[in-house]
Amino acid sequence: MFQAATDLAAMAEALGRSGDYRILRRLVARPTYSPTIGQEVRTGVLLDTETTGLDHAKDEIIELGMVKFDYTPDGRIVGVRDTFSAFNEPSGPISAEVTALTGITDEMVAGHRFDDAAVTAFVGDAVIVIAHNSGFDRKFAERYWPLFEHKAWGCSMSEIDWRKHGFAGAQLGYLLNGAGFFHQAQRAVDDCHALLEVLAFELPTTGSPALALLLETARKATLRVWAEQTAFELKDSLKRRGYRWNDGSDGRPKSWFIDVDETALDDEIAFLRTEIYTRDVEPGVQRLAAKKFFTSWTFSSVLIVSLRFRSARIQMAEKPPSTDNSNPFTKLESSEARNSAAAAISSGRPIFPRGIRDSNICFASSVRTWSCIGVAIGPGCSTFTRIFLPLSSLSHPRANACSAALLAAYTL
Repeated sequence: MFQAATDLAAMAEALGRSGDYRILRRLVARPTYSPTIGQEVRTGVLLDTETTGLDHAKDEIIELGMVKFDYTPDGRIVGVRDTFSAFNEPSGPISAEVTALTGITDEMVAGHRFDDAAVTAFVGDAVIVIAHNSGFDRKFAERYWPLFEHKAWGCSMSEIDWRKHGFAGAQLGYLLNGAGFFHQAQRAVDDCHALLEVLAFELPTTGSPALALLLETARKATLRVWAEQTAFELKDSLKRRGYRWNDGSDGRPKSWFIDVDETALDDEIAFLRTEIYTRDVEPGVQRLAAKKFFTSWTFSSVLIVSLRFRSARIQMAEKPPSTDNSNPFTKLESSEARNSAAAAISSGRPIFPRGIRDSNICFASSVRTWSCIGVAIGPGCSTFTRIFLPLSSLSHPRANACSAALLAAYTL
């Protein structure tokens, strides 16, 4: 038996070297290892969920799989620390469509519940969580376990340009085959093991593991550019450019948007000015870090955003606490105002301006004029709120009073 296995391995090796054959090996999950004392490693978690549907606000997780692994600072995987696999019985029957897609039946999950403490303990020491569709998995994970809100996230599907590195696409099965493996996944944790090998694969274009490229991308600040109020007939131009449509149901603007790194921001703004708006306009720009990317929360701070022609570049840095001598808008941007407003909005309590009588101040769900100052506040999905104060009123004698009233409204 051993001799037969050795012969097969030798045959596969010879076929692979010939250049006329590609060999796919069955994926075997790596055993757990014990870290070496003194070795500099960091810990990550690969995560996959199976759910009853696509709506993170109402659908439920029915399976959670995770693999905890160590890696070196340059992105080389050292070994598997631990694995996690669990079912969860949803509040209603699993649909036939979900069963066909996941293989999970009502009988398989009956009586199972997630151990929240075990999930928290498993993820606690990880510095990054990686999923193969973080835009989907993160939103569900945050709803169930709040600690995921405070973790940096990476997406192995969207944060690596796989085609650029010789792969046929970004689907996990294609990537695994490209890395020289095949597998017959039965559980969510099996896909995590598959993703581990994909990230361990050394890209011929860089000479480094795919994980190194993913970490490099995740460490960069990403800027989300919003192309609001664009003409309908320009949608194809935006789509060809890589823009995606947000329907506004998650509390973010009903608008086209694209995510770029800082080096590409000027080119993106130039494209919008010349091809879309045909005028000198500053679009809305949102800075996203790895801890905020792919989350369902709209914003993590109060942002004062100038959306006007020929305006200064938008600044969205985190704000320190205000002082007694701070002006009203500084106070509005302060950490106290941010925290108070976030608590109010998260509770679902409506917020209304108090003492504002200026007819130039109004509520709006989207930008209605390019000549305004917008106050965007979050987190929150359906309760996202903006109040707009036209620039013309800034020179009005009552501007300071209006600003103070606006501040009072957001510090309930």
